Amino acid sequence: MITNPAIIAELKSLNAQNGGLLKPEQVVEAARDPGSPLHDQFQWDDTAAAEAYEAATKPIQSLALGNPEVTAYRAELAVLAMNRGTVYSATEKFVPAREAWEQAKKLTAELMEHDPEDPQLRTDLANSLGALGDLHRREGQKDQAIACFEQAQE
Repeated sequence: MITNPAIIAELKSLNAQNGGLLKPEQVVEAARDPGSPLHDQFQWDDTAAAEAYEAATKPIQSLALGNPEVTAYRAELAVLAMNRGTVYSATEKFVPAREAWEQAKKLTAELMEHDPEDPQLRTDLANSLGALGDLHRREGQKDQAIACFEQAQE
């Protein structure tokens, strides 16, 4: 529970500025300012953030592995893998980024076997393929990049 009056005032101000709807991305953007009372509530070191994110994903990994019939857990695991890849890529750790995006692609493709028309799954698969394609492009692997981008468009 937040008890710091300066943080509460900042959140109320953001809420008022946004028509009574406080969105996480607006809070993060405001917190980027080192003078904001919100700033110290966030981890700004990308490497430490990646480690914390990895640790935070462990419970959903356990749920997904222990309950393979619950597709919502596997879908969340795919989203977490995609996000993990993005965090690793931001810290220029491209090998674990690739592994995470490959995991996201695999999990999403498996989910699509049961529901191939689900628009969210189709978007998630395209996003993972796009991320992999971008990584191939950065590494000068033109053919693999093109293959990923073309598959993402399907």
